[in-house]
Amino acid sequence: NLSVAYAQGTSPESTIATSAKEISSESKNSMSAKETYLQFHKALLAANKIDDLSSYMCKRVRLEIEKTPADEKPIFFSFMKETMPKTVTVISEKVDNDTATLVLSTQDAPETRGNKNAKEETKGSVKLLKEQGQWKIDKESWETKMEITGDGDAVLPPPSAGNK
Repeated sequence: NLSVAYAQGTSPESTIATSAKEISSESKNSMSAKETYLQFHKALLAANKIDDLSSYMCKRVRLEIEKTPADEKPIFFSFMKETMPKTVTVISEKVDNDTATLVLSTQDAPETRGNKNAKEETKGSVKLLKEQGQWKIDKESWETKMEITGDGDAVLPPPSAGNK
C-alpha cells in the first residue's frame, strides 16, 4: 500500500523493490530440486569464481569453501568448471522430505578416441538438501563408462613426446 509506505517515510520505489525481493524469494522457495540444479548448472558455467555459487550450496559445502585457503580456491573452481558437462539432462528426481536426489546424463562429445565401436555413457548424481525452504546443492558426482563392441581394436592417440 503506497499511502502506508509514504506514511512510514519510504518511497514507492523502495516499496516496489521490497515487493520484488519478496516475490523473488517466494519463487526461489517454490523452485523444485530439478529447477534449482539446472539454475546452478547454468550459473556454474557462467561463473568466474567459486564464491559466485555459494548461494546454491548447502551450509556444509559453504563452510568447506570458506575453510579452503584463498590460493587454493581458484584451482578447485577451475577443476570443478572444467569437469562439469556443458549440457545436462535430468533423468529422474526423487524427493524424500528435505532431501532430493537427481539422476543426470549428458550428451557432451564422447571421449571415444576415434573408435567407431566405442560407446560412452556419462551419468551423474546430485544430492540436494532443503534449507530454510530452498533446495541447496550438497553433493554431485559423475561417472563415465565406455564399452567397446565389435573387434575391440581401440584407436589410441599417438604417444606424447615425453612417453617415448
